[in-house]
Amino acid sequence: MNRRDPLSDQIQISLQNLSTNQSTCSIFKVPRVLRSVNDRAYEPEMLSIGPYHRGKDDLKMMEEHKMHYLKMFLQRRPENSLTSYVAAMRGLKERASRYYHQPVSLGTDAFVEMLLLDGCFIVELICKIATSGPKQGDPVTGNILVLSTISYDMLLVENQLPFCVLLKLFSMAMPNERDPFVSKASGFFKWMFPGSRLERNNIISSQECKHLLDLVYHNWLLRSPDVLPRESEAKNIKSEFIRSAKELKEAGIKFGKQEESYGLFQAYSCLIHKDVRTKAVD
Repeated sequence: MNRRDPLSDQIQISLQNLSTNQSTCSIFKVPRVLRSVNDRAYEPEMLSIGPYHRGKDDLKMMEEHKMHYLKMFLQRRPENSLTSYVAAMRGLKERASRYYHQPVSLGTDAFVEMLLLDGCFIVELICKIATSGPKQGDPVTGNILVLSTISYDMLLVENQLPFCVLLKLFSMAMPNERDPFVSKASGFFKWMFPGSRLERNNIISSQECKHLLDLVYHNWLLRSPDVLPRESEAKNIKSEFIRSAKELKEAGIKFGKQEESYGLFQAYSCLIHKDVRTKAVD
C-alpha cells in the first residue's frame, strides 16, 4: 500500500482550487512588457468602465455624469423600478465576474453598483447617439472632444463591461426596440474606422460578442482570407475613405500645382488624437 505523500496532497489541493473559468475570461490587464512602451496608451483619460480603473481620482468627473445618465435611462421605462434593475445586476454578478482575468477586489454591492452605473451609462449614451445624435447642451454628447475621448476610452482592453450586462439592461428598458443593441453599438463606433461600409448582415451576433472591444474587433479589424471579397466583388464595395478627385473638387476642395518634387498631397495641419498611433492596424 502506497504511503500518502504530503507533496501530492498539496498539489491535489492546488488542482482543486484551480480556476475553472479560464475559457470565459475575456477582460484582461495589459502585461507590463507592453505597458513599458507607452503606459498612458492603456489608461482611460476620462471614463472608467469596469473594476480595473474604478475610483481613480482623475476619472471621478465622469461619475456624476453616470448618475445623470442613470436617471435618464430609468425614464425610458418608468414601470421598471430601480430595484428591478439592481436585482437584475445581482443576478448577473457571478457570471460577469468570470469575465475578468484578475481577481476583482470590490465587494458584492460595490460590484453590482458598478455594473448598473457603467452599464446604464453605456446603453443610454449609445441609444441617445443612435436616436438623435450629439445634442447641444449635453455635457457628454454636446462636446465633440469629450465624446471622442470617452469613445476611445470605451475601447480600451482594461476598460470593458461584459456584453451580457449591456444586453440585459437594454432589453429591460427597451423591450420593443426593433433595432438590436449590437447594431446601435456598431453604429456608435463606425466613425472611428473609415473604409468599407459595415453591412447590417455582417455584424457580429449578440451571442458571440463578449464586450464592446470584441464587437469592434470582429466587425472591423478581423480580416481572414476566407472573408476577403474577390476582385470582382471588391469593385462593388462602396468606400467611405478617400473620395475621387472629381467628388473632392465638387465639394470645394482646390487642387494646385506642387512646385517641389516630393509629396503627393498638401493639406493644412489638424488635431489628431494623441494615441492614434496605438490604434493603427497593420
